[in-house]
Amino acid sequence: MESRTFGKTGKKVFVLGLGTFGHGDAYGGIGKDNSLKVMQYIMNNILVNNPNNAYFLIDTAPKYDSGNVEEWIGEFIKTSGRNNILIATKGGRHIEANRSNEKDFSSEFLKTDLINSLKRLNVDKIFLYQLHNPNYEIIKKGEVFHLLESFRKEGKIEWYGVSINKPEEGIAAIEYCEKNKLSGLAAIQVIYNVLQKNGLDALFQLAKKHEIVIIARETLFRGFLADKYSENTNFENCSEAVKKQIKLYGKDQILFKIHEFKQILKKHNINFMNQAAIKFVISNPNITVAIPGINRLEYVESDLNSANVMLNSKLLEEINKMPDLEKLNL
Repeated sequence: MESRTFGKTGKKVFVLGLGTFGHGDAYGGIGKDNSLKVMQYIMNNILVNNPNNAYFLIDTAPKYDSGNVEEWIGEFIKTSGRNNILIATKGGRHIEANRSNEKDFSSEFLKTDLINSLKRLNVDKIFLYQLHNPNYEIIKKGEVFHLLESFRKEGKIEWYGVSINKPEEGIAAIEYCEKNKLSGLAAIQVIYNVLQKNGLDALFQLAKKHEIVIIARETLFRGFLADKYSENTNFENCSEAVKKQIKLYGKDQILFKIHEFKQILKKHNINFMNQAAIKFVISNPNITVAIPGINRLEYVESDLNSANVMLNSKLLEEINKMPDLEKLNL
């Protein structure tokens, strides 16, 4: 698999990593055994043929099944003996039952959150510690970045990043760190896929100028771009993650866009939607690594082979011309 340089860190990373939001209780959930099997399969098939000594990125967060997924990753690292795995986790959301998913970027909470992640992951230092979708005001104020720099000085993290929902949040993070000469910002994590791809050019340009990596999440749009759902799907029985997308964009609009994407692929004799969707993301030179949420053993080989799929320039152009999804006026 192709590898790229992870910005200012200098490390080589594979263009595809593993997003673990779908492990644990999301998307209907998978248990520990299946999660470990997915990770083991990836390591056995990616890292064995690794002439460039590239690293494989696993992205996680305490929020994912209330810390359990971090623990599974920690156990996997310990038992597998693999030393070319990079861990990217996040901080800033409570996982206690009475405050679950509540955002908190206070110094007191982030210090505790980081220590707990280190324990669950069974590591002394985290490669990339990301703020878990703070709002624009938190980023613009900037105090949290000084705290993250202190974590670096203490040897608890190597680099830090921000997971964002809007491009202006990523721009604000880069501008604050550059203005205040804070050197530890290494990555911005964005939503980027066939259906959500526009409006990021200014962020991409600024990130490139300052050697900030772009990590792409939700590459398969919560499974819709893996051809898992259709008009016949009973969405009442789907996971909350899928229901959220339907609430935001509407079932009819999503399925219409999926049909439009399928028609483009059909014209170019492309049979596997999931592979085309993932390859589209990593075909963008502004994206260093994509982290599809592979959460079933039967999906692993197909998703990882996306890196080897060929998409011609005409096909990429047609996909780029597809209008993005528009949020409903709720």
